[in-house]
Amino acid sequence: MLAWLGPVTPAPGRQIKLKARGQSVGESALERGITSINVSGSRYAWRVSFWSEIVGQPEAVQTLQRESEAPGAHAWLITGPPGSGRSNLAFRFAASLIARSEEDREAVFQQVQAQTHPDLGVLTTQKLVIDIKAAREIVATAHYSPAEGRYRVIVIEDADRMPERTSNVLLKALEEPPERTIWILCAPSEADLLPTIRSRARSLRLVTPSAGDIAKLLHERDGASEADAERAARLAQSHIGMARRLATDPESMDRRDRTIKIALGIETLGDAMHAASSLVKVAEADAAALTERLDASERDDAMRSLGLAPGAAIPRKCGHR
Repeated sequence: MLAWLGPVTPAPGRQIKLKARGQSVGESALERGITSINVSGSRYAWRVSFWSEIVGQPEAVQTLQRESEAPGAHAWLITGPPGSGRSNLAFRFAASLIARSEEDREAVFQQVQAQTHPDLGVLTTQKLVIDIKAAREIVATAHYSPAEGRYRVIVIEDADRMPERTSNVLLKALEEPPERTIWILCAPSEADLLPTIRSRARSLRLVTPSAGDIAKLLHERDGASEADAERAARLAQSHIGMARRLATDPESMDRRDRTIKIALGIETLGDAMHAASSLVKVAEADAAALTERLDASERDDAMRSLGLAPGAAIPRKCGHR
C-alpha cells in the first residue's frame, strides 16, 4: 500500500525515477508497491506506509499515527471483533512509540514482533484467564525507564481474560502511571473490562475489515493469487489470521473443504455418528498443523533475536569442547 506525502511537480525536462524494492523500474512499479520516487535532486512523494499491513482500519491508523508522534494518553484500549487485527495494530503502535525516528520503526518492529525489544513488555496467555502472578510481574516492570527507545510500552493481549482480582492489580498501575510508560490493552469489547479500567484508558474501536481489503493484503503481502486470496477472505468471514492460513496453506484449505463435505453428507443418525468421529480427526489434524506452524515461527524469531538466519546452525559456545 502507498501513502501520499505530497505532490510531485518536476520542472520541464527533469526525469522522474521510480524505485520499487530498491530497484529502478517503470510505471508498473505502481502496481507492485513503490518504496520511493526520486526527482533529480528532490526527495520522494510516495512511499510504502509503515501501517500498510493494517487493513480496513484507516481511522484507527490515523489516530495512532498522530498519537505516536506526540503521545498524550498513558493507556489505550483497542477493541474489535476476532480477526480484526487488534494485536497486529497494538504491536505496530508499540513499535512507533518506542522508535526514536521513522527510519528506525521497521527495525524496532521486528524486535517488537519477536517480543525481544528491551522496552517492550507483553502479557498474554493460552489459558482461560490471565494469572495474577503474571500480572504482578508485568506491573512491576512498568516503572523501568526506557533502555533504548522513547517510551516503555506494555501490551496486554486478551485483556478480557483478566478476572477482577487481576484487573485490580493493573488498576493500581493505571492510577499512578509512570511518565514514560504506555499501556496498550486489547479486548473484543469495552464491556469485557471493569469500568474502572475502561475509564483510565483511551478507547479505540476497530471494525470488521472487508473481504476485499483482506484479499488485497493476501495478494500483495503473501503472494497468493487473486482468486485464492478472494476465496480465503470470503470463507474466513474476514478473519485476517484464518484467511492467511487458508490462502497460503493448501492443506488448511483441504481440511476446511473436507469439513464442509462431511457435514453436508449427513442424512441418518449413523451418518451423524460417523461424521462426528471424522470431524474430531480433522480438528486434531488442524490443531497439530497450527501448533507446528506457530513453533516454527517462534523458532525463527528466536534465531533472529540471536543474530542468526532462520534454519542456520547454532554455533557452539566459545571454549566448549
